[in-house]
Amino acid sequence: MLIFENGEIGYKYPIIRDINVRVDSGEIVALVGPTGSGKTTLLMTLAGLLKPIKGRLEIDGLRWSKDRFRLKPLVGLTFQDPGAQLFNPTVYDEVAYSLRTLGMSEDEIRARVIETLRKFGIEHLTKERTLRLSLGQKRLVTIASIEVYKPKYVLLDEPTSFLDNESYWKVLKYIIQLREEGRSALIATHDPELIWISDKVLMIERSSIVEYNAKGNLTLEGLVRSKVVKPPSLLFLLEKCPSQERSLIDSLMEYTYEKLHKSP
Repeated sequence: MLIFENGEIGYKYPIIRDINVRVDSGEIVALVGPTGSGKTTLLMTLAGLLKPIKGRLEIDGLRWSKDRFRLKPLVGLTFQDPGAQLFNPTVYDEVAYSLRTLGMSEDEIRARVIETLRKFGIEHLTKERTLRLSLGQKRLVTIASIEVYKPKYVLLDEPTSFLDNESYWKVLKYIIQLREEGRSALIATHDPELIWISDKVLMIERSSIVEYNAKGNLTLEGLVRSKVVKPPSLLFLLEKCPSQERSLIDSLMEYTYEKLHKSP
């Protein structure tokens, strides 16, 4: 379980106050809010890259200040800008890097790297230079670079940006598989479909975080305030569709979920 209680984060001045966040095992949590509201800062704090101004931050009972080396294999973070995260010369070396720091044999590393690249449909990029990748390819490589060591807590910053349709479905399916494997995801996003597959939503409003049940008390009005809804989307259709015809939108949502499970 990831817990951040009575927290406050920021740089010189606080960006978000009164933070009380809990992410349970097997839970998908969407983090939404306007640009510049502190989503990335919160993810970086939870990943141990920034220190909270105050508050108790624990992950499975461990704290970054005391248990950094034990926590590193448990947490994976992808940056909002995928290019800023890549520092190895080739895709293979980038994805293999974390496993090498864990002391695995090269045979085991190679098997896991190839398996992970295939999961995201980028095994053909194994020998490609990271600097030559498109933004969408860089996005997939950064996700693969943390998935290769199977962290229990996956923190994703705008994971569906820059992706074509095929890659988009692969990432959504991956996030759902995290839940099925009992792992957790906290996702900073403006993507309404990611909100729909989430178990709950953390919305940043007026420098504080409000928690919603994604299938319950979250409203279209709230999403509009968070700047997350942009047409065309299922949520936009739901807002515009007459109430007597909303069963059609419900069917579209169910079809989307089914496609996630059946896509290759």
